[in-house]
This record gives sequence, structure tokens and C-alpha cells, in this order.
Amino acid sequence: MGAQLLSVAGSQVKIEMTIDLSRSMLTSEENIQPTFNKTGCMATALVLTSFMQAKYTSVRSRL
Repeated sequence: MGAQLLSVAGSQVKIEMTIDLSRSMLTSEENIQPTFNKTGCMATALVLTSFMQAKYTSVRSRL
């Protein structure tokens, strides 16, 4: 189980998720949630990095 960053192209990010499914709905949902959380954290980190780089470039250009 997990998430893997496949590519970043311009403003698009491709993240692959692997989730173990079970015959139990509860177990499957318990497996899905952390993978979605990890994917969201990865995407948010990329957005924050991009935002901070843009702000840094903007501030440096004013100096």
C-alpha cells in the first residue's frame, strides 16, 4: 500500500496509489484512508513548494 509520485508536468501532478482490498469492507476502508491521506500530503507538499518558490522569486526580483 502507498502512494508514489509518477510525474510533475507544468501544473499537473500524477500520483499512483496502491491499496490492498479485503473481503471485509471495514478492513478495505481502513486500508484506503491512509493511502488517500498520504496522497493528499504529497500533493500539498508539492503545492507548498511551488508556492514558496514563486514567493521567493518574487521577493528576490524586488531587491
